[in-house]
Amino acid sequence: MYPGSFNPPHYSHLELLQHTFQNCGNDLEIIAAIIFPLDDDILKSKFQHRKNTDIFTKVERVSLWKEMVPSDWYWVYDRSAKEWFEFRRRLMTDAAHDGFEIKFVVLCGSDYVTLKNAPTGALGCEEIIVSDISRAADFFSPRMAAPLAVKGYRPWEKIDVEITSLGTMAGEDAARVYGRLSFMSPSVLKSMRGH
Repeated sequence: MYPGSFNPPHYSHLELLQHTFQNCGNDLEIIAAIIFPLDDDILKSKFQHRKNTDIFTKVERVSLWKEMVPSDWYWVYDRSAKEWFEFRRRLMTDAAHDGFEIKFVVLCGSDYVTLKNAPTGALGCEEIIVSDISRAADFFSPRMAAPLAVKGYRPWEKIDVEITSLGTMAGEDAARVYGRLSFMSPSVLKSMRGH
């Protein structure tokens, strides 16, 4: 589950989702993602004190996500938050009928989980993946040996990665960045290649 304002969705949102999916997918057995744009009333409440802030409707934000990059591994939830738990129940029931167990995990930025604000049970999920890829987290810095404990959560777990896997991931990340440069500016890519 990837909830957020996404007002509007942009490539940094997509990068966070792709990075998490590619780097945590195997360890956590993540096979898909559901992007969950917040409902319009929540956005209006969130931005009520900000002047000159354009608020995109949920329909617009869903449409922008769908137009950004077509994907076969993520889906954009376009219904109301009020309908989520019934939809989730039906999805889990259908999956169980086919012999699968679904576990939902929330992906969010470090503005959502902080030392002072540690929500639990978001969208019915038991676990949260937090990334500080776009914003610094108040519970971790590169100078620390380990992240600080967040009240209400289990201790942090270290994910062991084999050195060969790191090399493969680094190569895939480099290829993705190189591909992104090509997507953004083929002429710049040609000059980098020396053509």
